[in-house]
Amino acid sequence: MWEGHGFDRTTTHVAWSDPPIDDPARLARDEYRAQLRDEDERRRASIGAALGDVPRFDLPNRTYYLLEGSVSAVTRLRYPDSMNDWRNPDLYWPDDRRWFVGTDVDFWSLYIGGDGDLIDDLVSSVPTSAEIVTPDRRLETDD
Repeated sequence: MWEGHGFDRTTTHVAWSDPPIDDPARLARDEYRAQLRDEDERRRASIGAALGDVPRFDLPNRTYYLLEGSVSAVTRLRYPDSMNDWRNPDLYWPDDRRWFVGTDVDFWSLYIGGDGDLIDDLVSSVPTSAEIVTPDRRLETDD
């Protein structure tokens, strides 16, 4: 999982139009904002401390958290501040390294590496657009 997703920098945002400075509703909102800031700070510190224990590895221009689990655990990844929003991993592979899945924040595609039979099966059976690419093909990025 790329460390740049900002798991340790999540912030709660609340927007409303403020009443005049001396209005009791304004004072209550200011107290609520302070409470949210304190909760955000505690949450970021807790997440940051937990992430400090996770091993990392570097690739060009990116550092990744190295997590371990079953392949099916990929479907249960969530953002730390939301149990409803799925977080796709940036890179994953099985212990035997017979295949590899990769994506990046700058890409719109998911790349899968494996033997020819696996790739042929995927290209012919996935319900979305799929094509075979070679290592010499330049990856498309979105500006």
